[in-house]
Amino acid sequence: MPVAITSYSESLFKTVKYHYTFPESPFKCLSEASGWVEQFMHWYNDNHQHSEMKFVTPNQRHNGLDRTILENRKKVMEQARRERTERSNRRKTRNLMPIEVVYLNPGKDENNVTENKLQLKMVLELIVKQKVTSIAHYRCKNTLRV
Repeated sequence: MPVAITSYSESLFKTVKYHYTFPESPFKCLSEASGWVEQFMHWYNDNHQHSEMKFVTPNQRHNGLDRTILENRKKVMEQARRERTERSNRRKTRNLMPIEVVYLNPGKDENNVTENKLQLKMVLELIVKQKVTSIAHYRCKNTLRV
């Protein structure tokens, strides 16, 4: 059955495939692949600062911390601007207003949120299966958890 790949899943696929920890050789078993995906998800949600979200992590945004972080950044930047007028008079202060909603394709994506979440899970499963090279590898104890 063909999988319809949306902009969300294509974006995730590229992020995964080009991540510096993505192995060059196949995973030895499904549990190794599952472990890698778990580590990747931790990095993506807790460490990766997204430019479209004003450089906060997805978990910071999800937990409502983005507004506080952006307010603190704005205070620091304004203080630095006041202290170093010779360096900062030429430029405007960076826009640190929190954004309300993030979409890859505004207008198209708003109606497909649930469908896209399911497809993201399927894409991660496909990526992991690509790296498992034989049926014997499926006999590992752990199963894929996405």
